[in-house]
Amino acid sequence: MTGSRGWTVIAIAVVVIAALWWSTSDSPGPDLPASELRRGNGPEPESLDIHQARGNSALHILRDLYEGLTTHAPDGSVVPGVASRWEVSEDGRRWTFHLRPDARWSNGDQVTAGNFVSAWRRLVDPATAAPYALMIDGVANARAIVAGDAAPDTLGVAAPDAHTLVVSLDSPVPYLTSLLTHPATFPIHRADGGVNAENLTELVSNGAYRG
Repeated sequence: MTGSRGWTVIAIAVVVIAALWWSTSDSPGPDLPASELRRGNGPEPESLDIHQARGNSALHILRDLYEGLTTHAPDGSVVPGVASRWEVSEDGRRWTFHLRPDARWSNGDQVTAGNFVSAWRRLVDPATAAPYALMIDGVANARAIVAGDAAPDTLGVAAPDAHTLVVSLDSPVPYLTSLLTHPATFPIHRADGGVNAENLTELVSNGAYRG
């Protein structure tokens, strides 16, 4: 096979191979439900209890399962999560968060300010032995509670109504909104309080995905 005829055959073969390569490279792969997320996550998470989780493999999953008062935008900036807005007092020691009325748990229940109060009290309770208990050490009485010198219900967090969370601080914490993106500060469904999530028959969460 020589001459122009040979080069024509070779050119056709190259075009066919290129077309096949492009068609397979653009293939979306196996059909999956639109709502299913598959994540390469390294080792198995040690816990899916927001107050017992320690490593990144667990925290990555918890950020998919739950949503805190604030969250991260794709560019890494802190943006509203369950809280649609907030105000800070002039002295920086009182933060008032206003929760989205449409925030829901995976079972349909409304996410309330009381869910955050329950979660934060559980976080600092010595009986929980949470590895990140001091994540909110700037909240009034948090350090004393973790040390066993005060009761969890003295923590400086209150829910005057279902959509308002008031946080009182011992001293100003200007980076508080960044701290609140950590899973240890996420809410818990009231029925889940004090129970390790992996021991539940059905985990109730409030994020974009269900476990």
